[in-house]
Amino acid sequence: MEKTISVWVAADTGESLSAIRAQAIRENAALGLSEFSLSLPQHISLKISFPLPESRFEEAVERITALLSGKGGFSVRIRGVERNGNILWIAMEQEKALCDLHCMLDEAMEKEFGVTPHPFDQCYQFHSTLFMDENEEKLQEMALRLRDFPLPFAIPIHRFLIGCSREEEPGVYRVIRQFA
Repeated sequence: MEKTISVWVAADTGESLSAIRAQAIRENAALGLSEFSLSLPQHISLKISFPLPESRFEEAVERITALLSGKGGFSVRIRGVERNGNILWIAMEQEKALCDLHCMLDEAMEKEFGVTPHPFDQCYQFHSTLFMDENEEKLQEMALRLRDFPLPFAIPIHRFLIGCSREEEPGVYRVIRQFA
């Protein structure tokens, strides 16, 4: 059986969310939430990660790059820090530009690579993850600590990121391409 690679696609938030990320890291020193999410640059996911056969990976990366190249230059409004299940994230408004990119990615990946949209993709909630952890009490405490942190009203999006995790490295994503 052919190995798979899990693909991740995102809008790069650059330094726009660095202050909230730094505050979250400081607050986490006392709480000890999982720092798995901090291994990647702060970003807005454009589609839930999806597996591809290793033989189609490079082709998909090129296709995603072609789809997103030149699509930056817009702003995304921030709703605030929210909890969704075991995730603490910065929630984004459902901006048309983000929705269009998400739909375009879903359609192309399904049509060209047979990637069935995940149920989460059906009603996608744009966000920038701060922490993922199974400890609900700690997540709730972190949400309270960050509730009144001043966030920017909107952030600019100029670049995109593609990342991956090989089958033998579950959950360990790394950025493999950055482009505008």
